[in-house]
Amino acid sequence: MLKGFKYRIYPNSEQRTQIAKTFGCCRFVYNQTLAYRKEIYEKEKKSVSRTDCNNYCNRELKQAYDWLREVDKQVMIQRSICSSKIDNFATFSCQICKIQRSMLL
Repeated sequence: MLKGFKYRIYPNSEQRTQIAKTFGCCRFVYNQTLAYRKEIYEKEKKSVSRTDCNNYCNRELKQAYDWLREVDKQVMIQRSICSSKIDNFATFSCQICKIQRSMLL
């Protein structure tokens, strides 16, 4: 039997601003990392590893944008890794679709 739990949090004003900063930084890092990966692929036709994405986030983005240092480092790393996971899933699902189509013909 599967169980699910729902939690409700009631953050104070200080926590609300920190949560908003974290979500905003995550969105920004995801978009910047995705643009970086697309740029490298278009120029060199090679994919970017997770380590390269982490290094790009930690070294280049944090130096260029000081406000990224206000949030937790682990959240930023997870966000940069997440973009590679989404791309891997998209590639995998396309391969499954091709296999299913070939089986139908």
